Amino acid sequence: KDQRKTEADTLTRDEIDLIAGHLDTRSLIRSTAVLYLCADTGARKSEIEVLRLSNFTFENGMPVTVYIPPDHESGWEVKTFERTIDLTTSRIPVQRWLSQLVKLSDLPDPYFLSHCITGETLSSGMAGAIIPIKEAAERAGIDSRKRITSTGFRSTSATFLYDQGVPAAHLKQHHGWNTTSKMVNNYVVSSDNGVSDSILIANGMSPSSKAPPKPKIVTCYN
Repeated sequence: KDQRKTEADTLTRDEIDLIAGHLDTRSLIRSTAVLYLCADTGARKSEIEVLRLSNFTFENGMPVTVYIPPDHESGWEVKTFERTIDLTTSRIPVQRWLSQLVKLSDLPDPYFLSHCITGETLSSGMAGAIIPIKEAAERAGIDSRKRITSTGFRSTSATFLYDQGVPAAHLKQHHGWNTTSKMVNNYVVSSDNGVSDSILIANGMSPSSKAPPKPKIVTCYN
């Protein structure tokens, strides 16, 4: 079965922002943090579910990195788990949620996926945390083919970074694939039409916005 993600089922950064604008107020702060953390880091479902407050590193009160612990029971040779990921677009949403979580929870080191009212660990994990995000996507009019899942957000993250010129080797480290893994090919959505332009840009040339001229038929006389 072909597991490659397509443009039709992969969310763009603009669509992530659109979903955020339609989140329900009852879980707004947590859902916004989950949405942007997933799209920013491309972390797996199992990785998000084990994150605690102590996994985040702060500078001046702002979370700047998240530590993904190792998974010794996965059995996947093509996957690496333990890594530290720099946070970018998710910093402010995550900071707001963690600040609220510290006040809600009685635990000294609460789970990132916790109840947005009681602060208790969310027993349903990502399955429960993703529900309000899916509902927001529907209200926002997002194409129903789009993957509103941790796997889908993983593709969003990989595709965005690839489009910004991040090398495949760095994508593998960021998303937790070992150096021999070919999973990048499954997660990055790239239009074949952009290949020529990307080659020209890489060599300091400007791609033409016009279609190349059709070859002319020339009659040769001997």
